[in-house]
Amino acid sequence: MSLLDARLQVHWAVQVLARFGDARIEAQPDASHSSLTWDPESRRFNTGADPDGRRLQFDPVELAYRLERTGADAHEFALRGRTLDEALGWLAGLPDGIGRLEVGEPDVPAHPVREGAPFDADPDDLAELAGWFHASHEALAALRTGWPSASAVRCWPHHFDIAVLIPLDAAEAEPDPEQARSVGAGMTPGDATYAEPYWYVTPWPYPEDPDLPPLPAGAVWHTENWIGAVLHGEATLRAGPEGVAAFLAAAVEACAAMAGAQSSPHNARVRQDIVPEPRNDTREE
Repeated sequence: MSLLDARLQVHWAVQVLARFGDARIEAQPDASHSSLTWDPESRRFNTGADPDGRRLQFDPVELAYRLERTGADAHEFALRGRTLDEALGWLAGLPDGIGRLEVGEPDVPAHPVREGAPFDADPDDLAELAGWFHASHEALAALRTGWPSASAVRCWPHHFDIAVLIPLDAAEAEPDPEQARSVGAGMTPGDATYAEPYWYVTPWPYPEDPDLPPLPAGAVWHTENWIGAVLHGEATLRAGPEGVAAFLAAAVEACAAMAGAQSSPHNARVRQDIVPEPRNDTREE
């Protein structure tokens, strides 16, 4: 499984959407104004709407941007064979008054497209990458039904993961933001920790000397630099959608318990159907 080139090219392409959010959408304390959503119908990444009702979209299979505005014609730009600078020039030249955006120097892994190389990712790899985001959106949307406090499903352009955040403290408690208890659950198509796509579920704050419970077959606990349950790409493919749902249910419950929170009744019911494997606290990559 190797999606590295396609993943990096799309990671850089969506930085344009992030900058649109920074420039056109009211800033939020959690930086969600620059986050993206995945539209399961069009299978595109989307920004939020700006005050004029405009949204910038990116199709990762076609490598194409689309600027939509309520009640107006959409504008499209095909990125294949063209550069980031050309895309920014297209956006700046539209009659809608977006203005010139600058990608800047985000902490994103290096790739020649950042230095002016044209986008040319393999179409099959792009389709597979889009498949990961689509399936992950569906699984995370289903997970939210068991945790009413969960955030919307968002794609974060910095790490290029798609995730939900589940707050565990009562809203009226107003805890220190740095210590507020939560569980994060999501999928990344690969990063510096693991090159292949993987699912993760993490508690916050990280517990000291945690007692790590069993996980569903194929899943492991990651304990180096961060603590979380992980389901790697190959294990995800073997597990299928039902296996991913079982992993998320069990891992979220386990991480919530580490933070001292009660389980979701929905997740507790799902957990009863899981046959765990022996505990595996570390994994050599």
